[in-house]
Amino acid sequence: MAATRPRSPASRSGAEASPLVGAQDRISLIVCAYNAGRDDIERLLDGVLALDARPEIVLIDDGSDVPLSEVLQGSAVPDHARVHRLGTNGGLFAARAAGVALATRDYVQFADADDVVEGGFYAALDAAPLETDIVGFRALTVHADGTVVPRGEPHPPHRLDGAPAILGAFLDFRYLFSVWNKLYRRDLLERQRAAIGSYPRLNHYEDLALNALAFGMADSFEHREIAGYRYVQHPDQMTAITGASALREMAGDLQTAYDLIERVFHDSLPEEERAAALRNLAAREVQSVMRLFTEIAGADTPDAILALPDDLPPRLATRRGFGAALLGERQAMNTLRDRLSDHRDRIDRLNAVMAHLRNHPTGDTASRPQSAEG
Repeated sequence: MAATRPRSPASRSGAEASPLVGAQDRISLIVCAYNAGRDDIERLLDGVLALDARPEIVLIDDGSDVPLSEVLQGSAVPDHARVHRLGTNGGLFAARAAGVALATRDYVQFADADDVVEGGFYAALDAAPLETDIVGFRALTVHADGTVVPRGEPHPPHRLDGAPAILGAFLDFRYLFSVWNKLYRRDLLERQRAAIGSYPRLNHYEDLALNALAFGMADSFEHREIAGYRYVQHPDQMTAITGASALREMAGDLQTAYDLIERVFHDSLPEEERAAALRNLAAREVQSVMRLFTEIAGADTPDAILALPDDLPPRLATRRGFGAALLGERQAMNTLRDRLSDHRDRIDRLNAVMAHLRNHPTGDTASRPQSAEG
């Protein structure tokens, strides 16, 4: 029997969020921490409270060596913030799911313990009711030297309806793959938890897994062009990694993430949506694998890809030949593009010379343009 798509409460009733309730009153802010520093968490919470914000705050201690409740003793943690300690460190993917299980409000927002919610974000959200399954917004990156730069490309405010369009836009890199520049309807993430069942440990690609599944199950998405989050970039985070030191671990997590997404899509999506979702996912996987081969492992030639270790996870090992061929085609296209650009420049210079000769038939060379031969 083909799977049917469960609807969110708003989708079932057609009701809109009451404008009498501020958007921030409908948000649970989930902060997952593993051996996080007290100063980092205090900075995050102080920033939220300085905005006169009213989100529910759920702090998940992912099995830290020193319990988070002890780390925060004597700090100005708001009374309404709840700290929940997990018995073992299961990774960020599972920790976020534990936070969702404890949240009570309509929407969930995730934050890393050392990041900052942008000033004015919650007030800007109050400009319009929250209605869609996912709400996206802008994020900024704070580098180690203190410079702040926007992440991703700006988008005009817009809305998408219908799962195929939403998932296709996400997997086509239209939106950031991170979780901290989005709000998720809690009901959507609860359905995701039920579909996943037992959460695998993921040290990498946990954002991809959560987002691909959320966008695959969502019926509506809205982007608001407001700054909402400051992501603090550290040299040892995946988005800053280069070199091959973490290749095997990242390759294993990549395989786990895509295996999970495929399974959930196959089991939970209606038949008419499943094929399109899996096609979009396969195209996205090509990008993930090529980035792992070229940027993380540093394989910058087809032969270097073929020489990658034999003990890669099967899903990646079988793609080495394809990756080498694809990189070869990319390099050939780049070479051809450079040659075409060079020929175009030469043609432009020749045209300039011909135009000059037509306009100066007497042989005046005082202002003759440089020839195509330079």
